[in-house]
Amino acid sequence: MAIRGRFKHSNNFCFYIIDLNKNKQIGFARNITSTLESNGIMYDIYNDTLIYMSLIHPDTLYIKNWRKGTEFKKKIDINKTYTASKLIMDSRGVFFVEAVKGFGFFDLKMNKFYHFDGGIANYYLNTVSTPISKELNLISRVEKNKNNLQFLALDDKSNVKWIYSVKSDNIDSTVDIFNYESFFIVKCNNKIFALKKLTGELAWKRNFSKPISNVYQYKEQLLIGFLPKLSNVDHEIRNECNFFLISVNDNKYIWTKKIISYGNVVAGIINSQLIFSDDRHVINYSLNSGNEINEMDLKNKYYYGAFTTIRDLCSSKLYFLMPDEKIYW
Repeated sequence: MAIRGRFKHSNNFCFYIIDLNKNKQIGFARNITSTLESNGIMYDIYNDTLIYMSLIHPDTLYIKNWRKGTEFKKKIDINKTYTASKLIMDSRGVFFVEAVKGFGFFDLKMNKFYHFDGGIANYYLNTVSTPISKELNLISRVEKNKNNLQFLALDDKSNVKWIYSVKSDNIDSTVDIFNYESFFIVKCNNKIFALKKLTGELAWKRNFSKPISNVYQYKEQLLIGFLPKLSNVDHEIRNECNFFLISVNDNKYIWTKKIISYGNVVAGIINSQLIFSDDRHVINYSLNSGNEINEMDLKNKYYYGAFTTIRDLCSSKLYFLMPDEKIYW
């Protein structure tokens, strides 16, 4: 985990590197200038390496290995008007996610930037499947000057193996793509559909009556959640939350669950459990059966959702940050 901070009596910023398993600081990256910080920073970590770059001037990638003590930078042949909201790093390179003007990938070994051009509008639809694979990944982009959302399967050399397109009308939320053994599972608004990894053919699709708020990958299954879009509401406001666990191989329901919530709601999964929190309770449910495991009464000590979910984009793993600043996974 990387935590950004500021040196005492200095305008320079640094990243503190925390080993979650050992619960200690194992390194930090110095000399991130206030000029770079004032422009906004995108960053990610992968194993022993921290990468970061300016949001406004994304033509220089800074790379820091805190175990080896090495630090260098790479120039990227990129249009300076090209900006991304997120960076995702893996062993091969860096993915530019939710990027204006299309999707991007920088191959660190080849020192080459691959740009898959796209429209400026709805840039938040330009994303990549998770967890990141070394063999085949699915990216999405808004086709330039057209009303289509394209899904492109990229192999380990960034070659396009196949393309699948849908109309981008009324897609008003981010697209989520999950990488399974035989399928890519895509969530768009109120739709879930599966694409065969080998051919790009549509395997199945499912429509819901309202937009999907949460999706979680679990083994060869997908947990779909419908949670109220609330923020800092009255603790006594009553709502209905619904969860569906489906098999990605045959699109069949495994179980469904209706939960009555009060106030602010947060949900996520850890290992084989669904953790559900509102302003009254924290409840654990078994992902295998949907049955309640245990419940903790907050006894009117209201938390805003009780915890915050942090998702590692490369591995798609969820971490829970609790109000006492402890992290669970």
